[in-house]
Amino acid sequence: MTSALHRSKLFWFGLIGGIFLLWAWSDSRNRSASASWQGHQLGFSASSYASQLNLGQADGSMRIGNPGVRLYRNHTPNRHGWFKPIRFYEATVSGGTSRSAALPYWVLALLYAAAWGGAGFYRHRRRKLAFESHPISAS
Repeated sequence: MTSALHRSKLFWFGLIGGIFLLWAWSDSRNRSASASWQGHQLGFSASSYASQLNLGQADGSMRIGNPGVRLYRNHTPNRHGWFKPIRFYEATVSGGTSRSAALPYWVLALLYAAAWGGAGFYRHRRRKLAFESHPISAS
């Protein structure tokens, strides 16, 4: 006997995560949010804008911003489309390199759905094998 799907923590955590991902995708169409950290020789950034998640890294003399942590949230005047292509960038100047990737939310949503579905299938298979190896005997 297996438990109902609505009693599964995997189902509820996956549903909440999926709703958050879809909200972030919708929000990124007309708002931007970014976080960056800049050290002395290394900097990282993450931003959500134009239906994509942008991740960046700069090292050497390349700078993302002033040293420290920065958080931004802006409203953009125009609305962007839902589906964007995957893009990778790299820029090199004397003494530094900047690398960034633009991952569209549709790719993130597909990867999330595949991981959630795979985890659900694995859970179902594991529970089924456990119940088959230890059958409940009626006395």
